[in-house]
Amino acid sequence: SRTTISLPPMEFDTYALWIDADASYLKDVIFNFDGGVHALSHAMVAVAPLFVPCTSSDIDCDHSTFDCTRILLYDQRAGGSGVTAQLYSFIVETLQAAVDLLEECTSCYSVKGYDGGCPACLQSVPCDNFHQDLSR
Repeated sequence: SRTTISLPPMEFDTYALWIDADASYLKDVIFNFDGGVHALSHAMVAVAPLFVPCTSSDIDCDHSTFDCTRILLYDQRAGGSGVTAQLYSFIVETLQAAVDLLEECTSCYSVKGYDGGCPACLQSVPCDNFHQDLSR
């Protein structure tokens, strides 16, 4: 079972990068825009090791699922490890690889009616929301 607990907020300085995704006109055109931004964030974390030396435990993403307006990736270590600073140099390539992963995952692409990804593409990244509300 799942239980909600209340903890004090944790703050620390680190490195991050973000891509603004202005949804003002896209929300009416794209079904489940928020789930798509959440999934793209997961996919970018998943493909980051293709471009910089890191693992999915070195960086994380924002796991917002309501009114998503940006893709936010950040170093998980206090003080920052510099992974996202390095990744910024490959932002276009990372974004394209993430979109390719979402479009072409051979493990779950052919499953009709399911849009949430699988451990091979989106669910290999730890998620505060237990991988709910992902939409490829």
